[in-house]
Amino acid sequence: MKKENVQENEGKKKNTKKVVAIVIAVILVIAIIVGIIVVKFLDARQQIILLDEVGVLSQKVVGQDEYNTEIKTTGDYAKVERTIKNYLQTYSDTIKNITDISQSLTEFETSTEKDQLEAQRNEIEQYKNDLSQEIDILTEMTSQEYIDNEIAKENLSQKYVDIYKKLMGENIEGDLQEIQAEMTENKEKIIDVFDALLATYDYLIEHQDGWVSEDGQLLFYNTQELNEYNQLVQELQTKAMQLSLM
Repeated sequence: MKKENVQENEGKKKNTKKVVAIVIAVILVIAIIVGIIVVKFLDARQQIILLDEVGVLSQKVVGQDEYNTEIKTTGDYAKVERTIKNYLQTYSDTIKNITDISQSLTEFETSTEKDQLEAQRNEIEQYKNDLSQEIDILTEMTSQEYIDNEIAKENLSQKYVDIYKKLMGENIEGDLQEIQAEMTENKEKIIDVFDALLATYDYLIEHQDGWVSEDGQLLFYNTQELNEYNQLVQELQTKAMQLSLM
């Protein structure tokens, strides 16, 4: 009898172990499933927040509004969000710089006083260099390589790189190339106008003994120098007109 009881008890222990093992396995599976669901839920929530933020950014005015606003997402999504906002902020700041330079040029007061020509010429050349530099920045920023390199700095997995590219305008490389070509053409024409304007200053400085200023007008002592100066002014007007028609 005792032997039978021992065998019966051992059998019960084995069955108990099996039950316990099965229960633990089920609990682990459920925990894994719940974990996956939670992760996917949180991931989807971060995507929604990121999309909402990009939607807000799209309503802002380039060159006026701030793009480096509070980061709303977390983890690697935050890196994507920050990269997008930094890019847009730099782009917007560059546009603002160009606008400020253009505004300064419209307010620029010319003078026919000989002692002011050199300073004015240098000021105009500085405007030219500053504007050229800002346009170069914009041209570089509109390249696909530049946009891709910005997110590459974060060393993110391909999943987040793809999200970034999609939000930044994936598959618009053709449009970017068109924008770059237009910027390059505009820059060339703008520089041509500046060079033509500087040429008029250079002529007046070089031939200071050949003219006088009376009542805001330039009076030349001989016809040849008058014609040469008028030719430069005409070239300036032609190039300025071509630029205004773009």
